Amino acid sequence: MTGATLPLAVGDDMQVDIAEPNVIKAIRLAIDKIIENRLLLEIAWPSVPTDVATQVRLVPLERMGAAQGISGSHVFVCYIMDRAGSYRSSKPLTIKVGPFIKLEKEHTRARDFQHHPHFAIPIHLEEGPEDLGALVAPFSSWQSQDEAGSHALKIWDLRAIL
Repeated sequence: MTGATLPLAVGDDMQVDIAEPNVIKAIRLAIDKIIENRLLLEIAWPSVPTDVATQVRLVPLERMGAAQGISGSHVFVCYIMDRAGSYRSSKPLTIKVGPFIKLEKEHTRARDFQHHPHFAIPIHLEEGPEDLGALVAPFSSWQSQDEAGSHALKIWDLRAIL
């Protein structure tokens, strides 16, 4: 399924496969902040020039074979890409959208957690519309990108690790 292209507030594009408008708005706000903040962007997309015209690709985690969490949050894998195709896409990000209060608590717990190599540590929490929030973390994969920029995906269940 090809996603629709939607403009972001900073003039970028977002391709969306499946999501409600309020979820997309929360994601837009979070991605805008990452693109605007050089330190956050460097985590997601090291060494990319600041003047690159970008677009965003979102894929719901459910489409990759992972069951949606019991909390009802929506989880996406996100790539920031160069529209011209001159640069490789960003490292994948995980974006979790759900009630802001719950995500704020999760963000605090994650910062205090002794880091496990397969647990995605959030880099940004953004408050969105209708009491939603978006929690952004580098995607945690069992191996790095290959030469073509693809990942062999394995989903780690934090409950099994703890």
